[in-house]
Amino acid sequence: MLRLILACLLLAAEPARAQTAEPLSAEDFAAPRVWSTPRLSPDGNKIAFIMHEGEDKRIVIIDANDPQKVIRQANLGKQDLQSLRWAGNERLLVKVLGEIQLFRRFYYADRLYVYDVARDQSYEAAPEFNGTFAGNILYIDASGDWALVSGQKNQNDYPSIRRVDLATGKSAQVENQMRYVWTWFADGDGVVRAAIQGSKKNDFVLHYRDTADEKFRQTKIKLERDDDDEALVEEIFISLTDEPSVAISNFRTGRFALYEFDIAQGRLGNAVFEHPTHDIDAVMRHPKTGDVIGVSFHDEKPRIHWLDPDIAALQTKLDRALAGNANEVLSFSDDGNRLIIRSGRGSDPGLYYLFDRAAGRLDIIANPYERIDPDQLSPVQPVKYTARDGLEIEGFLTLPKGREAKNLPLILMPHGGPFARDEWGYDPEVQFLAQRGYAVFQPNFRGSTGRGRDFVEKGYGQFGSGMLNDMFDGVDWLASQGTIDPQRVCIVGSSYGGYAAMWAAITAPERLRCAASFAGVSNLNALRRHDRKMFSPTRYTTNWRDQIAGDVAALKELDEISPIEHAGRLRIPIFIAHGKDDKRVPVSQSEEMIEKLVRAGRNPDWVVYPENGHGFEKPEDHADYLKRLSTFLAEHNPAN
Repeated sequence: MLRLILACLLLAAEPARAQTAEPLSAEDFAAPRVWSTPRLSPDGNKIAFIMHEGEDKRIVIIDANDPQKVIRQANLGKQDLQSLRWAGNERLLVKVLGEIQLFRRFYYADRLYVYDVARDQSYEAAPEFNGTFAGNILYIDASGDWALVSGQKNQNDYPSIRRVDLATGKSAQVENQMRYVWTWFADGDGVVRAAIQGSKKNDFVLHYRDTADEKFRQTKIKLERDDDDEALVEEIFISLTDEPSVAISNFRTGRFALYEFDIAQGRLGNAVFEHPTHDIDAVMRHPKTGDVIGVSFHDEKPRIHWLDPDIAALQTKLDRALAGNANEVLSFSDDGNRLIIRSGRGSDPGLYYLFDRAAGRLDIIANPYERIDPDQLSPVQPVKYTARDGLEIEGFLTLPKGREAKNLPLILMPHGGPFARDEWGYDPEVQFLAQRGYAVFQPNFRGSTGRGRDFVEKGYGQFGSGMLNDMFDGVDWLASQGTIDPQRVCIVGSSYGGYAAMWAAITAPERLRCAASFAGVSNLNALRRHDRKMFSPTRYTTNWRDQIAGDVAALKELDEISPIEHAGRLRIPIFIAHGKDDKRVPVSQSEEMIEKLVRAGRNPDWVVYPENGHGFEKPEDHADYLKRLSTFLAEHNPAN
């Protein structure tokens, strides 16, 4: 049965939310979202969702004019549905993620399926694509009858382009693969007009033509470089309209921004949008022309800067109507009258809305987290403080609702990566802990992404030193404000955050009452052999060796800052959890640490979840972890 909340609202009105009498449980917080990826049909009359039921996903299509009416429900089997895109008003193109086996190893692989709404049938589009990269949609005909799709025929190929008959999924070759070409461009008439060819030196060659009858002509794009001879253009968007081509680059300021791009000269032009302190994250593109129409970024909260004045004005109205929320436009009808909005905040997982501009109506169409009562959640506030060397650090502080913000017990929660970041938004584990009486602090320590290359580089070689110093400097700052009790602090983290929890427990036991690690790294050398990605923030540099400079180079060996080599020094309680099917951080990282601790007489609390990976695929296991974590914290750092 379709589970929807429907309300008719004036644009300036606040939505009513159901309240629950009982406190939220671990099962409530562990429950995955029910709805995701809403997409409007071109005529604005249908809305397609991905519906999550446990580990299964299905497609649900509702009537936009009567959102309680279900038009179709489609189950594509055990496919991991990733995204939806309408092809006309009666077909959906569905990107799925699967696995292929090569040389005894498994790799993720994209595939594209067609779901025909009228016939209630699904089938693969261009099954000739058998590589890991397949199903990239270049163009969809307005009728929804055919599309241009690029992909690899096998893992050793570069992408070619096929024209897919969307009534059958059958396809015909349009453009053959070209060496080093991964990115193709088609214009608004479905003509393949351009391709970008990379090279080993990271320069590019543009292959371009004006009409389908012409041969491609080549122009070498000589990119600007820094002193280390590294090209600093992340992505180029070729315009096939009167709009200028643009590129994302951090060449001028060290922060990623959007610039006009001179294709002939291979040079950046005027800034289209640059933030004074933060990177842009992504661009929004026009579904028909492919032109860039907006830029997303995250400072204190997620934001979108629209290049189209009409959409920018609409965004201002939405932000005023849903004040205090992050309001994201997800999908448009072709005439621009109807839009789907996602609106939420750190203390509210949010709702999906349908906005009809002509009628001036804003209707709630779906609640993705049906078991969560926002009135029971705690506010999440952005904070800034100064580290011991003068570096400004940003982060987020969640204070337990209903308690005075004075001398609170603290959970220090470093993010994973470490070349990643925490953002302002709903986090079930943060809210679970806050509801149990803890303040939760999430510092974006040096090396965190989003604030430019210089800030990332300050984290190089600082896994076991500078990053932890930033965390504890934040704890000291909170203590100086009187917000938290510095004698009642535990550290809880996952992935790199789990490493930080173990390493802090070993090196700074006087600062902590306890530590907890999920999917944490205990042996840095072993992980480097398994996967170097943890050591390299690929958006900022290609020279991974720089990541182990600084304190690691001085110590010569990663073993010197690996918890597993110092297990006998542990003096505070620790809880270790891991998923047995973790492909990012192998479960051996925790199993061997547990074994070392037991041999040293430290006897940690621990659990391994057989059917989970680097996160929780099974909600019941996630709930079990939250309960174990809550019990562990209550024993060693009670909130009352």
